Amino acid sequence: MNKTEKNLLQLTGKALFHVPTAFEPVAVDWMALYREASNQALTLLLWDILSEEEREFIPENVSAKWEQDAMFHIMNNEQLLYEQEQMIKLLDDVDIHSVIMKGSSSAVNYPNPSLRIMGDIDLLVLPGQQKKLLKSCRQTGMEK
Repeated sequence: MNKTEKNLLQLTGKALFHVPTAFEPVAVDWMALYREASNQALTLLLWDILSEEEREFIPENVSAKWEQDAMFHIMNNEQLLYEQEQMIKLLDDVDIHSVIMKGSSSAVNYPNPSLRIMGDIDLLVLPGQQKKLLKSCRQTGMEK
């Protein structure tokens, strides 16, 4: 495991489990950490856990990109949660039972669920209800 991966794990442990860490911000390759956090969909969670003192060690170009990325994910999460709510309402209205998979359902394991980056909405429906679902989506214009 390289130093960047260790830093990522330390900060993730601190964020999710409140694990004390020997994290040394002065010795961090911040661009590498940002890239790895981005690859693992952890930029929002890690940005939130960094103290003001730790953020002072981040080079301006990395800090600006990381903060912009965090704001994007916050807005994207809000949009996806709204769309998920609308989809679940549509399913309930036509008596189709569903289960939320991955993304927002796993967010409950985060100290702050809004910090779980969402990329899409995954719903599971019974195979026998798929045709009914597609018909309802076409009728309402929700074909995504």
